[in-house]
Amino acid sequence: MREIRNPTTALRHVSTGGSSRLGRPSWELAIHWSCFIDGTSGRVLRLDTIPFTTDNGFALRRLFQTSFAVLIAIFCLAGFASSQTRDNKLREELLAMRERDQKAREGCPKEDVDAQMKCYAAIAEAVDKPNTRRLEEIVRKVGVPDVKMVGADGMDAFYLVLQHSQSVALKKKSLKGIKRAFKAKELRPMDYANFTDRLLVNLGKPQVYG
Repeated sequence: MREIRNPTTALRHVSTGGSSRLGRPSWELAIHWSCFIDGTSGRVLRLDTIPFTTDNGFALRRLFQTSFAVLIAIFCLAGFASSQTRDNKLREELLAMRERDQKAREGCPKEDVDAQMKCYAAIAEAVDKPNTRRLEEIVRKVGVPDVKMVGADGMDAFYLVLQHSQSVALKKKSLKGIKRAFKAKELRPMDYANFTDRLLVNLGKPQVYG
């Protein structure tokens, strides 16, 4: 469940016009609300509002209560929609690719260097190559996915799998998108530096950050 909370807002209106028994209304408005949204469906599960107090009658109070409840619900749903990834299926796929990558490497020996290198070589064939082919398809179709498309964790997963790829061509093709993610603060400076320097070394050029 996702909670969207708005800080207290206050609006005060005091009429002018004397003390006539039928004089203009004097009212005070105070709003404090929060909404709780189902993270899967986006349905508003609960909307807590304390609309306002007034000395000017029940009908006016109910009108404002209803109006603000509707406006707040719309705001909640708009905030929820803006925070969602555009391609959750791709995000889930990237997360699964990263999980396979990490589980495979965690299973390699830690003490025996020769055995570890053999394990990594086997992973390069069994895991990295299929992942590389899939990344090539993704980059060809949509470019380097950003946080808006696949979320921050999806972007991190893409980066890690890309780093483990042996394809220099894929990394060169992805460099522009990686740089864009770095400038948008979607990629950590250290990750951008590591990616850039590794690519330069693969191209036989001197490192910039190392």
